[in-house]
Amino acid sequence: MSPIRGRSRSANSNDRQTSDNSDSPSYKEKRNRNNQAVKKSRMKAKSRTTEMEGRVKVLKEENDKLQTKIEFLQEELERLKNTFINHADTKHGVDINPEELDSVLEATGPGAVSDTVQRLIQHVEGAANSSPAWR
Repeated sequence: MSPIRGRSRSANSNDRQTSDNSDSPSYKEKRNRNNQAVKKSRMKAKSRTTEMEGRVKVLKEENDKLQTKIEFLQEELERLKNTFINHADTKHGVDINPEELDSVLEATGPGAVSDTVQRLIQHVEGAANSSPAWR
């Protein structure tokens, strides 16, 4: 038979020393402190994980709401743009060409829809006030 591999004789003698020391109060105290530290570390890691999962959930919900709002505002912007284009060259005398409208919309960016709408309303009101058809 071949000898058992893995542990040497010196390791066996260390095991005996450890088992002799395992009864000592200082060893038990060290083990207890280590066990408490491990327990505390695992609880802290679990708490961090739970907190991060909650934060991810909140951010995903917020992202979904913002995506929905973006879609709504883009649809509203397109609808208002079409309304202004369709209203141009009518008897009211408002003259807005599509290129001018596009440049106004591009200059404001997607986040400033309400500001864009205000500017377009002012433009239309200004044109309407100067037009004899509105008087």
